[in-house]
Amino acid sequence: MRELVLTGCKDFWPKDEGNALFLGPWCFSYNHKYKFWDQKNFRLAPSPWNGKKDILDSYLYISSLCDRITLRLSDIMNRLHSIDHSERFWKVYLTVWLMRWLSNSYNRFRRLENLENLKEKMTVKIISAKMSADMDFRNLWQFDIKSHHYNLSLMSDIIRIAEFNFLFCEEIEKPIGEIDRDESLMSRPCGMINQIMGFFKRSKIFINDYLNGVSLLGSDVYLGSIYGMSSFTKLWLQFSSNPRLKFVKRKDSKLKALKCRRDDLAKYHLDFGAKNKFERIVESILFNHMPDDILTTYENDDKFQSNIKTWIGNDIFISAKSAFRIADIVENGGRWISVQHGGGYGQLLSIANSKIEYEIGDGFVTWGWKDEPLHLTRFHPMPSPLLSNLKTNKETETSLVFVGTAPPAYPGQFSSYFLPEQIIDYFDNKLIFLKALKKSIISRVKYRPYIEDFGIGEKEYVSRILPSSQLLTGGKLTHVFSRSRLVVIDHLTTSFLEALTINVPTILFCDPAHFIFSDSAASFFDNLHRAGVLYDDPVSAANKVNEVWADPQSWWTGSDIQIARRVFCSQFACSSRNWRKEWLEFLKTQQNKR
Repeated sequence: MRELVLTGCKDFWPKDEGNALFLGPWCFSYNHKYKFWDQKNFRLAPSPWNGKKDILDSYLYISSLCDRITLRLSDIMNRLHSIDHSERFWKVYLTVWLMRWLSNSYNRFRRLENLENLKEKMTVKIISAKMSADMDFRNLWQFDIKSHHYNLSLMSDIIRIAEFNFLFCEEIEKPIGEIDRDESLMSRPCGMINQIMGFFKRSKIFINDYLNGVSLLGSDVYLGSIYGMSSFTKLWLQFSSNPRLKFVKRKDSKLKALKCRRDDLAKYHLDFGAKNKFERIVESILFNHMPDDILTTYENDDKFQSNIKTWIGNDIFISAKSAFRIADIVENGGRWISVQHGGGYGQLLSIANSKIEYEIGDGFVTWGWKDEPLHLTRFHPMPSPLLSNLKTNKETETSLVFVGTAPPAYPGQFSSYFLPEQIIDYFDNKLIFLKALKKSIISRVKYRPYIEDFGIGEKEYVSRILPSSQLLTGGKLTHVFSRSRLVVIDHLTTSFLEALTINVPTILFCDPAHFIFSDSAASFFDNLHRAGVLYDDPVSAANKVNEVWADPQSWWTGSDIQIARRVFCSQFACSSRNWRKEWLEFLKTQQNKR
């Protein structure tokens, strides 16, 4: 009988590898024996997702399910803490974690359920010990897309409750502490350079934390985490909007933690009215997977926060404490407006955080775009502080900067981005592109790998073509852009918007199966396609590089390209020399609002 392998956990690796069925590509990330691309030599389970409609339908289903569960959780959390917060409060406080956990659980459930179509009986090893959830929800984000052992625990719970009739389970009674613990997830390079960098990073964090703790007594608008906006600029904007404000240092001690024992949850049942097998599984296991800081709430006697009517920023993703502060303001009649913090927004059909930022919030500050078809909210198009601070390109080097990424092998939330099964194709496209370049150009390439590898081995994969000396692993990417001859990007994220803003000659190639554009954004990408900036395949992109390499500036400064670039940037990468003045005017319009 064939064995189903759930993860890459060393202790649960099959003896008969050739006859095993691996649930997904993640079995070969952080692997003790094989490279990520060795998955080609083994049998992987088919994906349940057949196209963009499947992904979108799954996102909408999980969004609706999240609302149904939050309604029940609101009552339980109020009773657990002997408080009486509204459902809106708990939506703000819980949705970041709940949407992520439900998405991950549903993705794994659907992949397991889909195996029934194979019409084959299989054995599977699951673990009897439960992995502790006593971590904050920020760290949990790292575990659900990296850790074999967290995912083994989650999938074991799902299989145990689902009782799939095609799976014969062998429960391994091995304490979770005895399992090989993904040390690679937490390991970091050491050495004098990294120690020095670590010192400066800690110093910067200390200064920012101090400045972020400074409040302006009398201000009813608080500027939180805004991508590209310094703490000094935030204070200047708030003070300029109302010079009569008084600087006061806030104390975090004013948030009194209201903790509860996990055992107290046993008194309650998450009976939200399950309608299918997956929802019955959620009713059974959700409490066991709630992080401790989500089970904690707070009492707030911060008189400065009580004056705040509007919180602007995406701090809700930083910690449960930040989420509480925002939920508390909303609970008292205030508003929360989130702010765009990267690429993909307004461009992709669906993005992971849209429910919390568009639907739960009271508005969203964009980098230029004005509408989104899935959610009704008020969008505020503004110049991006991040992009507005960039310097234009002045070519001083004859280098071609090739920017890549490394998506997690474990599936995360539902978005119009890579599926795990597409990562190998995406990596192959890199090699196809490099091989299609002229020899005189290949020696000029500097490849920028993603800052996080996720156990995939991006650098090693690219080193099949490029030596390690051509890997660009240090320095700020935008500084490199500003002096480069040509930039090539093979994915749709912030880097592409930065390159267009800097106005460096840029070529983008994206497989249409890997990135699904929204209908409202499609025409803007069509313009880039017609102008010769965007390509659907690596060979066409390489041919364009070969064509323009002798004089990229003459090609790039052509009227068709510059018009397409400016139109695209005005919609998705808005920047302005006067961005501080424009933000000041925006801030004034948000004062005294509820």
